[in-house]
Amino acid sequence: MNKKLIAAMLASAAALAACTACSGSSGAQDSAQSSAAETSAAETTTAATAATVATQTTEPIQFEKAVVQQPGEAALYITDEQVYVQYWGKDTDLLTYDAGVAKIDGNGQYTVSVNVGTKGAQYDISQGQTTEGYVCNGVGFMGIIIKDGETLMPNAIITVDKITVDGKEVSLIAKNYTSTEDGHIRTNINNPYIQNPSGDARSTEGSLYTDNDTSKPALADAADYSPHIINKDDFKTWSKIEVTFTVSGLDGEAVTTDLTTDGASAAETTTAAE
Repeated sequence: MNKKLIAAMLASAAALAACTACSGSSGAQDSAQSSAAETSAAETTTAATAATVATQTTEPIQFEKAVVQQPGEAALYITDEQVYVQYWGKDTDLLTYDAGVAKIDGNGQYTVSVNVGTKGAQYDISQGQTTEGYVCNGVGFMGIIIKDGETLMPNAIITVDKITVDGKEVSLIAKNYTSTEDGHIRTNINNPYIQNPSGDARSTEGSLYTDNDTSKPALADAADYSPHIINKDDFKTWSKIEVTFTVSGLDGEAVTTDLTTDGASAAETTTAAE
């Protein structure tokens, strides 16, 4: 056979083989790229689906009820030492969640409380970052206030029986007294703004002073009463504070909490005989 023809045939065969190889290589590459793209799309879809499922299955935080003090109710008004965490009977206060208020409907024992350990307080304090972990440091003002008590139950006397901090009872270092201020009946537990009882201070023993004159003690133990009846060292850190107290002085009275728009009692406080 002609050598040129053989050479041509061999060259042709080599070219054909080369073309076949090129064709196979290109197809494999395209297939690999297509498979990688499909895998990436599948992973993206899976991640998106997982995120959606997580969002759908995460339950919203169930916050405790915000408590607003009503006329005739007693509440524990309090601030921490920095006057940051507070409760003044309003739903805008950090300690409003699950605050323990007590409706005063006659003589008897009641309990009021605040708790910074609630999910609501923790969430607000941390600006939405957590619902646990924060504790208060120290105590500023602390007292029991009966809202609109001057109108609704002017003769009420508050006697503090027990105070617990995170379940532990603390000692009382002085006697508490009852007074009237801004239309509310109150007793100071720790009032850093005053040093001595006011002229209208009273207790179950009677008025502390004669004619509201603090220079004229009416009781032999008038000096035992104070606006500071706790040791602040017992409140270095705290989460929940409870105060149990007794209301007296309402013998023969029916307490109403119905007020007109100007704050006066609609029926006033009437005697049971009437």
